[in-house]
Amino acid sequence: MMIVQDNTDMSGISKFLKYNKRWIYLAVIIVIIAAAASYSTYYYFKVYLTRPNFDDESFNFISSDSNEYVKPGEQITYIINYKNTGNRDV
Repeated sequence: MMIVQDNTDMSGISKFLKYNKRWIYLAVIIVIIAAAASYSTYYYFKVYLTRPNFDDESFNFISSDSNEYVKPGEQITYIINYKNTGNRDV
């Protein structure tokens, strides 16, 4: 006489995991995508968009009335022009 053990009676959690792994993976992927989208939105509006910008060379330059070369002891006059074209105050 041979005794056969029935393995079809799984506990509730292992049965749930066995049949719903695809949904669990999908939920984890959706949460990861939502977190990445939230962080990207935060970065764009709080860091990238609102940083000061002094890179525009048409607004930011130094001009001088003197010749190209200056001798030691000579007086130099120069004008510094700058404009913040970013959205954050400096």
